[in-house]
Amino acid sequence: MKNNPYFKLIVSTTLGAFILISVFVMAAQDAKIDNLKEQLYVKQQNEKRATDYYSSTINLKTIRTEFNELQHYTVLKGSITQTHKYEYSADAILGIKKEMTLKGRGDIQYDVNVNLNDAILEADGKTLIVKVRMPYVDTDSIKIKDDSMIMEEIHGNFISNKYDGAQAQKFFMESFIESGKKNVADLYNTAKEQKYIKEVAEQEIRALISTLNLNNVTVRVQIIE
Repeated sequence: MKNNPYFKLIVSTTLGAFILISVFVMAAQDAKIDNLKEQLYVKQQNEKRATDYYSSTINLKTIRTEFNELQHYTVLKGSITQTHKYEYSADAILGIKKEMTLKGRGDIQYDVNVNLNDAILEADGKTLIVKVRMPYVDTDSIKIKDDSMIMEEIHGNFISNKYDGAQAQKFFMESFIESGKKNVADLYNTAKEQKYIKEVAEQEIRALISTLNLNNVTVRVQIIE
């Protein structure tokens, strides 16, 4: 029977069919395994995104709390040296004027601030984006630096007295500060200094956020002009 050609044909056909079925079964199993791997990958990615979103939400709340507490944050303490002259004049008798001239030089100090209380906070995965308005010179911070004033000239005419000297000194100091405000404002109206304080603000805000011990996060700071 083994030499029967029909028997050999049947055996060959059966064996071929078995091999073909085995190939199909193995292919189906491989496809099923690949599908399971893909489902697992998608699940892991979804879980990762959920974790990232949760972490980002916590981080944003932490930053917002800190920003609301600080509100106005000093990113730069600067100073300039200026020379100033003040001419004092007051009425005396018979139309004569009491006159004094004061000249001196000293340092004007000031703060450059950013407003953090209206900052815009956004999250893009593990990247936190902080948008703040342009830094500005806090005019209330402008004052004469301690022990920096050097009077180079104090001169009064023959009818000026101690009272005039005290008044002239007072007006000199006040006008020195007013002159300083204008000089500082002029300084930061230049493109070069505007660019500089933007860079400083970005660095200082990132440094501030780094102290908050946030979880595995990248911070980008953008200045809104």
